[in-house]
Amino acid sequence: MTKETFLSQWTNTDNPAAQSAEISQNIFDDIREGFKIVASLSSHVHIRKDRISSYARTLSKVTLNNVLDDDNHYRGTLENMTAYYLILDCLNFGSGFKLHLAKEGTELKNGSIYFTASTGLKNYIEKNGVPTVQNLININATDIAEIFGCNINGEYSQRFANLCVSSLRDLGTDITQKASGSFLRYVEDMKPSAENMVKRLIEMPGFKDTHQYKGQIIPFYKRAQHNVTVLNLMFNRLGKPLFNDADQVTMFADNAVAALLHADGLLEYSTCLQQKIENREELPSGSEEEIEIRGCEGHVVELLSAETNMKATDIDFILWHNHTETKNSGKAPSHRTLSQFY
Repeated sequence: MTKETFLSQWTNTDNPAAQSAEISQNIFDDIREGFKIVASLSSHVHIRKDRISSYARTLSKVTLNNVLDDDNHYRGTLENMTAYYLILDCLNFGSGFKLHLAKEGTELKNGSIYFTASTGLKNYIEKNGVPTVQNLININATDIAEIFGCNINGEYSQRFANLCVSSLRDLGTDITQKASGSFLRYVEDMKPSAENMVKRLIEMPGFKDTHQYKGQIIPFYKRAQHNVTVLNLMFNRLGKPLFNDADQVTMFADNAVAALLHADGLLEYSTCLQQKIENREELPSGSEEEIEIRGCEGHVVELLSAETNMKATDIDFILWHNHTETKNSGKAPSHRTLSQFY
């Protein structure tokens, strides 16, 4: 889609009725279309479509794990858990920082930013209580260091902590302005639309995950989509249906799933790109190579979803956990991008 088309579709956020009359497809269809565009124009990443069917048969045999297990996630009242998951996805990025953080003294649980954040935030809340929106607005790097156990004096740790601080301050301000400081109201006001919740989140800079690619605007919205998905899972498990369109959410384009799909032969990289990844070179955020990795992994998951009739998010959870919780992360090195989007 052109920049003009994209912006005209998603700038009128105050009038959902006007949007529905003017837009032929929803935000999730736009993300899928972006995946397809990148896959069709990709120069550095190639999809092995001939291997989709056989790979899909292996997925159907996998049981989806409890992705919100109590060992790694906070459990409390509905209001408090809503706060927890909103805050968590403000911290759920930084995979490209992992090697730097480890060198500067951070111990990453299972080698994962996500599990480090989810358990660190859980422990922080159990010790200090759930932060209020005013706490978020006033949060500082010392609080981030307590959650992650990182050394904020390190160059990259400080850079990462500052991104976390900005994201949390934005959330606190947004909830104050739009929901009078109530985490629960901030989410429930968007019922029953996951799409509207995504639109709400992407008004904040840390969630506005769009990039220019060969004359097109490509949206990914990884963190926003992940947030609405885990919120929906949490509400449903409490018997409180939240979103009726959550099945339309796409996969969460990052670097872990792409690494596994490459190791398993569904994605092929150019020699130059493969060497960069093996040498742990950083791919700039928004670079052609980085966008092609994310776009092509997204399109592969869509192809697998069509083959299996499984939700894209379920496939993502299976592949992500397979990469993160097993030795696959060793055989499948991820590309490194210093990004606030994943």
